[in-house]
Formats: sequence, structure tokens, C-alpha cells
Amino acid sequence: MAIPLKNAISYLQQFPQSEYEDICRDAFELGFLCLQTAQTRHGNELIKQQMESLLVEFQQAVKVIAESFQQELINQVGTDNGQLLAPLQNQINLTSAILTEKLNSVSTLLTQEIDPARETSVVGRFLNSLRQLLDAKRSDSIQGAFKAALINATKENGTLAAAVKDVVFESVKPLTEQVEKLTREIRDQQVTQQVLEQTTAKGINYEELVVVELRNWSKLSGVEVEHIGRDGDTGDILVKFTSKSLAVIELSIVIEARKRPSKPFGRQAITQHLQSAMLRRSANSAIFLSYSREGLAQEIGDWAEGVSESGYWIATTHPFLIIAIRFLVIQ
Repeated sequence: MAIPLKNAISYLQQFPQSEYEDICRDAFELGFLCLQTAQTRHGNELIKQQMESLLVEFQQAVKVIAESFQQELINQVGTDNGQLLAPLQNQINLTSAILTEKLNSVSTLLTQEIDPARETSVVGRFLNSLRQLLDAKRSDSIQGAFKAALINATKENGTLAAAVKDVVFESVKPLTEQVEKLTREIRDQQVTQQVLEQTTAKGINYEELVVVELRNWSKLSGVEVEHIGRDGDTGDILVKFTSKSLAVIELSIVIEARKRPSKPFGRQAITQHLQSAMLRRSANSAIFLSYSREGLAQEIGDWAEGVSESGYWIATTHPFLIIAIRFLVIQ
């Protein structure tokens, strides 16, 4: 694939040719993440989309299992004796309908507020419901439901019982892997929050913690990170993109880092505060970064966007810091 981008060529020529492949891979990864962020505009919306997609796959799996059972019954029992096959098929269809109804009840959770940071939230209940449907030890799981449907028609170790086991196992295996993957992603956010709390509890200033995190990230992107908040004025951290950075643009982002949940900031206060910070720090965009959701008013949630006289701004919480920076680059 040939990519005739002069800026990209100019950027690559700063490095040894042996590093070209890694740099290009990083650039593609960053670019696609930015595009994904621009479409999603909200971290929780992405999680909701994953949950909806997973639910659709569960519903499709139940349908496929029922169809597979029908074929297995035809193969094992045959179609000559319709009196034997018909009641079995009716039982399978009934079981499929019951499981579909259970999945429909799980889907109602997606209409509620999603907060990945809380295990008892919609996300936690959603994932727990799907885990129960995949737990072969439970009688109300997918495996248990179909096993019960055929328990009166075959011996425990008979041919049909083996078919039940094989069909269901192969169908639910990828679903189990996807549930665990989504669970790990949610857990990673929770661990990040716990590490933040432990680190700040040891006396490290929150601004300094953000600076360290940004400088580690900037090693790849070629971005300048400066801690400017020691003078007590508005604006704590300045992130500068230049023509030599991975994004190949001129952009200055001032970040106001806050760890004071006792005073939640609303849209009007954030706009005024960031406008002042952009003027004071000669920046053309800004981020109001709250350590936790409690530092932002209810109208903000954990993500909000706006425009002041000096430029575009985003208000968000710590887990979405890098996403916010990438979103400003796209803007």
C-alpha cells in the first residue's frame, strides 16, 4: 500500500529506517482510535455499543443452537417416525423462546444509566446476567435449559445427550470469551481508579500524577508536556503539538486538573474558567480534568464539549484524558 503523504514522509525521515514499521503501526493505531473516538464521543457509549452487540450475538446463538438441535435430531432419530421427532422439536422451540425472553429482559438494562466504575451498576448486572446464562452448572442457563428440554427423551450418556453437549459448547464458547473480554475492560477502568486513589493518598499531587502519565504517553506521540500550574494561576498543564509531532499540527491544549469533589463545576463555570486559562497560557483548546465524577455537575456527567472565544474545550474525568486529547486533535 502506497501512502503519498509528504508530512508523513518528512516525519519518518527523522528516524532510522529500521523503526519505520513500528512508527507507521503506531500512527495507524492512533488514527483509528481518534476516528473511533470522534464517532463515539463518549466512553460509556462505546461500552453500551459493545453490550448491545454482545446481546445480539447471544440472541443469534440461541437461534443457531435450536436450528443445530433440529439437524442433530434428524441425523440421530431420523424423519421416518414423525411422532418421536415432533414433540422433541416442539420442546426445543419452546426452550429457545424462553431463553429469548430472558435475553429481552436483560436488554432493558441498556435503557438505564451506565457507570463502568461501579460493580453494582447496570454494567455489572448486565455482565452477571450473561455469565449466569453461560454457566453450565445452572439449570436456567443456555446449557441447562436445552439439557432439560431433552432429559425425558434420552439417557444421560446417550447419543442425543452427547449432541446437546457438543452443540451448546461450540455455540457458547465465543460468547463466554467476549463476556470475559468486556469484563476485563471494565475491570481495567476500576483498577485505574483504585491506583489513582492510592497514589494521591500517599501525598503525590494530582497535577504531578497527570504530568507523569502524559509524559509517558508523549514519548510515542512526540508531544511536549509542561507543568505550569506551580504559579497558582489558571491552567495547570500545557500540552503542545507541533509540526514534528505524530499529529503534524500546531495545537496547544491547557489542562485544568481538579481533585476537589466538594465543588462540582457546571458548564457555565467550566467555560469561564477554561476561557481564562486559554488566554493566560496562550492555548487554543482546553480540558477541564476532574479526578472523579463528583467534581463535575450532573449536567456534565463524565463528558461534555463546548466552545469559548479562545477555542474548543472538553470536560471529563481521568480515565478519558487521552481520549479527550485525541478528540481535540481531530477538532
